[in-house]
Amino acid sequence: EIIKQEEGKIAIITTQPEQEKEDKGQRVADNKEPRKQMAKLYFRRGKSRRLRGTYDEAKKDIEEALNLIDSNEASEKKALERELQKINQAAMLAKKNIKRQEKAMQ
Repeated sequence: EIIKQEEGKIAIITTQPEQEKEDKGQRVADNKEPRKQMAKLYFRRGKSRRLRGTYDEAKKDIEEALNLIDSNEASEKKALERELQKINQAAMLAKKNIKRQEKAMQ
């Protein structure tokens, strides 16, 4: 431990040996739960971006979530594929609306 004092404030900084840090990282890599959580975060952000109308970013997030889930998680994969379908449909509709608006302005 390192004790650091600056202008009346005291901070205790705990250090870990390098081997322990490496072991901790390996445990996280071996655990499937963080990958599932990251997939869920990408899914939620992708859905949010779809609703905001940023379809390219939404598609990238959903594709990243698909890469993170295991192939044997069928329900999660199905939900992600449905969201990807919704993104593609919304993007196509947006393009049609833009063309329609441009045509109306002529």
